[in-house]
Amino acid sequence: MQRETEFLRSLMTKKLIAREALLHASQQRRRTGADLVSQLVFSKMIDETALAKALSDFFGRIAVDLDKVELDGRLLKKIPRSLMTDKLIVPLRFRQTDHGGHLIVVMADPDDLETIQAIAIAAEARVTALVAPAIAIQRLLIKIAHHPGLLDAPPTQPKATRQGEGISWPKPMPSSPRRSADTDQSLVRDTVFVRTACERLKLSELEARKVLALVHQCYRLEAA
Repeated sequence: MQRETEFLRSLMTKKLIAREALLHASQQRRRTGADLVSQLVFSKMIDETALAKALSDFFGRIAVDLDKVELDGRLLKKIPRSLMTDKLIVPLRFRQTDHGGHLIVVMADPDDLETIQAIAIAAEARVTALVAPAIAIQRLLIKIAHHPGLLDAPPTQPKATRQGEGISWPKPMPSSPRRSADTDQSLVRDTVFVRTACERLKLSELEARKVLALVHQCYRLEAA
C-alpha cells in the first residue's frame, strides 16, 4: 500500500494524472474492486503505455510490452499457477549459465523480494524481475487460461535485445478475430470484480474458479 501511494504521488508530480482523476478513480474502485492504479486505466485517466513508462522509471526496471510476448509453455510450469495469479507474475525467458539457471519474469511489483525468493526456489534459478502494469499482466494470465494447450507447446526463442532495451517478441498470442482492446480490458475489470466478490463471500477456491469460468465463457467470441 505504501509503495502504491508513493507511485501515485510520482504520477501526480509528473502531471500524468490530476488529483481530481485520482479521487474519481478511488470512488470507482469501490464498485469494481480493482487496485487504484488499474482503476485509473479502466477509467481512461491514463493509458497503459504512459503507465508502463512511469512504472519503469519508478522501479528502475525495464518495462515489458506484454501484447508482443510469445510465451514458452514449459516456462509456465516453473512457477505455481497460484503464485502467478496471486502475485501477478509471468515467466518470460530462461537460460542456463555457468552459474546455474537464470529466469526472467515480469511482475507488477518487481521489488517484492519475498515473492522473488519464492520464484527462485520453485524454479531453482536466479531470478531477474522486469515490470509491467498489473492490468496488462492480468490480461495475459486470462489469455493463458483461455489457451490450455499453451502449457504443452514447444519452447520458442525470443529475439535477442541489447542491454537497456525493452524486451519484445515478434508475434502476439492468438486471439479471437472479434476481440478488441476494449473487450480485453472489460474482461480484466470483470475478473477483478468477481474475484473481489468471491473473497467477500468467502467462497472456496474451487467455487471461485467455477464462477470465473462462467465470466470468461461470456467473453469467448467466435470468429466471424
